[in-house]
Amino acid sequence: MRLKPVTVKDFKVGQKIAVLILHNRSNKEPELYERTVSRIGRKYVIDDRGIRYCQESYLKEGLVESTEYGERAYIFTKMEEAKSYIEKHELIGWFLRISYADVRRFSLQQLREVKEILGEGD
Repeated sequence: MRLKPVTVKDFKVGQKIAVLILHNRSNKEPELYERTVSRIGRKYVIDDRGIRYCQESYLKEGLVESTEYGERAYIFTKMEEAKSYIEKHELIGWFLRISYADVRRFSLQQLREVKEILGEGD
């Protein structure tokens, strides 16, 4: 597991990268495919299709497509990192959909264990 945020410096020209489109606002499955880094600048990584990706504060695991409209794609240094991000994104969605009625079905011990694992929200 990566401990520091991904930056432009983590990519090399000619490197294979994993490109992920989550399709957040539709019922489509996430798209995951491979591209090649063609150029690297001070702020951007550019793939073999000419798409630019930059660092954003809300994504520590990869870089984000630099676009003004539509859904942004994310790039990762390895396919496994992209697959882990998909799983993380799905788990976050699951947590956000839990309602009070759903939580009440868990035992006190289960809730204590979840609280211990997740922390106090520090």
